[in-house]
Amino acid sequence: MTRSEQSSQSTRLQPPSALISSPTITVHLVDPVLCTPNVASGPSSSAIMNGSKKRKAEDLPALHGRLKIATFQLHISVLTAHSEYFKSLISFNGLEVRQNCVYLESMDTQCPENVSRIAFNCFVDFIYTGHYDLSRYSIEATDHETYAVSEYTLWEVLFTAQIYVLATKLLCDGLKKESMRRMRELLLRRDLREHQAETWYWVHIQRTVQSIFQGTACSRIPATGLIIGSPGNWPTGVTPEHSSVQRAAWLGKEPMRKLIAAYLASNWKLSAGAKKKMNEGRVRGQQHLVDMFPELNVLILGYLTSSTKFEEHPLSGFGIEGEKS
Repeated sequence: MTRSEQSSQSTRLQPPSALISSPTITVHLVDPVLCTPNVASGPSSSAIMNGSKKRKAEDLPALHGRLKIATFQLHISVLTAHSEYFKSLISFNGLEVRQNCVYLESMDTQCPENVSRIAFNCFVDFIYTGHYDLSRYSIEATDHETYAVSEYTLWEVLFTAQIYVLATKLLCDGLKKESMRRMRELLLRRDLREHQAETWYWVHIQRTVQSIFQGTACSRIPATGLIIGSPGNWPTGVTPEHSSVQRAAWLGKEPMRKLIAAYLASNWKLSAGAKKKMNEGRVRGQQHLVDMFPELNVLILGYLTSSTKFEEHPLSGFGIEGEKS
């Protein structure tokens, strides 16, 4: 168990009296569309990268209209135990500490506000209890009816991607691992494969991929230049695919990008019983993903070099440790 995991566990085991006596801080989740550039937008914000830099009160946006999505009163001890972002932010006497208030920009300008709000609610649930449950939350669909997020697998996939991106942004390793585990379970559900010719399937997959690739950083080093050099520099060994150094370099290290690429690659080929017939809607959806997300295309090709089925990929390849495949 790592030091951060031990710290998180000890926080969850604290008696209620210790938690109640901990000071709180106000966290405002705000809309990125209307935010000023100085609003904290992730681990690279000036509040973390330059802790000694003091900002003026006018640098933070006023809360009015659509700007505020949600407000939370959270215990500082819990935030700092689970999130390196908040730990760094509150570690010096900056504006947030002096005003006892943090403005946190929501993650994706293309997603509705309720997606960002529910994702942050799940973060709060996780840091206080060690788990989260999407079935406890509901959204209003286009037919103006209210449904549980868990009503449809594709909704859960999209929300889980948002939770992962938020965990990445807040440097919450425990939530990242939990959302990775849940995403894999969702992608293994049979009902996903049954709708790959339908528009709404590809709409949700596209939104999921967009959330993941906009909210995470590329962790692979692209090959450059022509294949030249002396034969002595060319790799000649033969290794099992899951221990291949060259393949690992191709795929990079960002686990959620790899997971969604492995899932899509597993569905890319025609099945043996397809008799060389192609579903036009499925091909159209694949083309859209390839054209819109070139980096995803690179990862899919990396997984197409393997004959391994999605469910047979080692969990360690996606950073999901301590569980059996």
